[in-house]
Amino acid sequence: MPGGAKFMAGVQHRFALDGLTIRHNREAHSVRGARAEVQSNGFGLTRRSYLIITGPGFSWSARIDSVTIGKATGFAAKVNVAAAGLAD
Repeated sequence: MPGGAKFMAGVQHRFALDGLTIRHNREAHSVRGARAEVQSNGFGLTRRSYLIITGPGFSWSARIDSVTIGKATGFAAKVNVAAAGLAD
């Protein structure tokens, strides 16, 4: 079973992966069927990056800064590994 992981995007977005559950602030769902990715658009100073997590019955996104993009990418990978472990 996958271990836990946490990621914070600013003060408003707290994500946590704990075993079979993924959380965004106080909302929690099964990680089964979830998919996470980091998307970026724009160039130079106008570049914006987002952590996007979707699954059955939920869709979350949070803007992330250039300092935390590596941590967000690592968190997304852990979510995807946990979800893949539950795939039918």
